[in-house]
Amino acid sequence: MSEAVERILGKPDTFPYLTRIDRVMASPVCTLDLGEPLERAISEMTEQSISSVVVERHGRPIGIVTERDVLRALATNGKASLLAPVEAAMTSPIETIQANAYVYQAIGRLDRLSIRHLPVVSWEGTVVGMVSARALLRHRAAGALAIGDAIATADGADALSKGWREAPGLADTLLTEGATAMATAALLSGLIRDITSRAAELALDLMETEAPAPFAVMVLGSGGRGESLLAPDQDNALVWDGPDDLDPWFAEFGEHLCAILDEAGIPFCKGGVMASREDWRGSLDDWRQRISGWISKGEGESVLSVDIFYDMQPVYGDQGLAERLHRDALVAASGSREFLRGFASHLSELSSPIAWSFLGLKSGFRTQNGRVDLKMGGSLPIVTAARVLALKQGLAATATPDRLAASVEAERLSTGDGRALGNAFELVLGAILRQQIYDLASEQNPSTLVDVKRMTSTDRGELRSALRHLDGLYEAVNASLSD
Repeated sequence: MSEAVERILGKPDTFPYLTRIDRVMASPVCTLDLGEPLERAISEMTEQSISSVVVERHGRPIGIVTERDVLRALATNGKASLLAPVEAAMTSPIETIQANAYVYQAIGRLDRLSIRHLPVVSWEGTVVGMVSARALLRHRAAGALAIGDAIATADGADALSKGWREAPGLADTLLTEGATAMATAALLSGLIRDITSRAAELALDLMETEAPAPFAVMVLGSGGRGESLLAPDQDNALVWDGPDDLDPWFAEFGEHLCAILDEAGIPFCKGGVMASREDWRGSLDDWRQRISGWISKGEGESVLSVDIFYDMQPVYGDQGLAERLHRDALVAASGSREFLRGFASHLSELSSPIAWSFLGLKSGFRTQNGRVDLKMGGSLPIVTAARVLALKQGLAATATPDRLAASVEAERLSTGDGRALGNAFELVLGAILRQQIYDLASEQNPSTLVDVKRMTSTDRGELRSALRHLDGLYEAVNASLSD
């Protein structure tokens, strides 16, 4: 996520894409005709305690004068600029946004264009308001997060599903506005975490008694890493601080939780990684024993599905309890080379989707029915490598880019390799996400299978070039584990 977006949003949440601009904009807006003198603009900004004035011609915005524009004019022309038409100092052409757009669209545009003010216009093109980076930050801090937040106030699975149905349109607009695939995935993941958190509250309402012990619900896998796209399933777990014999209560709670999520559009996990399953819930002591069992077995089938446990993020309940569990798991994993080799061994089973010509040269993509699996041959190897390297160092970071950066800093990866893998990850996520948006619009089930013919030749070339950095990844990670 870019610095400007992160500065406004903090962690991903639902406010930016469930709140419309007309709910947070400043209105009315100070406007001046282009022939008015600059000193009039300065006077209006001073009297109204505002930082910009919109310049109009025939009732339509054609420019904007900000405090910076005023300083620039004074520095260039001195006092003479005060009597010059405001047109001479304005920034033009002007960027605007529709009043019925969402806050995330304004954030994306402010960030992409490196501007601080965005006039809001009606369908007729007249100025009806103003939003700024400063105002958005103030609204969030003042509690506007709760305004229009359909997820936080959802009274059931059907209401929750309305929030998730916003996801494809959100992703499409963010990408169109220039957001990175990783930033878009982080926002989608935030949506899934919020849905899971609210589902936990709704599940509690269905229980006949209160929780018998402090507990925490955790999202695992891509949702925990902040890398969910538009074809998620449930990956969640549950821990409580109490005896094992409390399981009947938490088993029922887990059933309610997962059923609500499924009805809300986050389907049951095909691999069974859900709090409704006995293997994915337990007391803190039970989890510690389970982790010890994973470590002692160390390799092969015993670590399948276990890897995503290390991507956990608490979303409801006692966060400290979940963090204690995470710390214990990290300490155990970082101290077992064989356990980490078990994770790394799966890299040897993942082959690049790049095809070879009869001359032994790399050419196009290996496809099935015209599509290439960019999860198995793209994102999964990078995610796995980054996870193993981070666990070796006992790092709590879960996002793949953060893990790669930490591995570079610890000299487990070269700067060049870290940058290349990060770039490849961004390209792969972007290709999958755009395909999923297209498939959903075409009423097809979204997946990680990408029709490369839909990509431009430039995009295909960049993707091929990026994926070549996956060659030798298994050997490199294995060598790092030997240090």
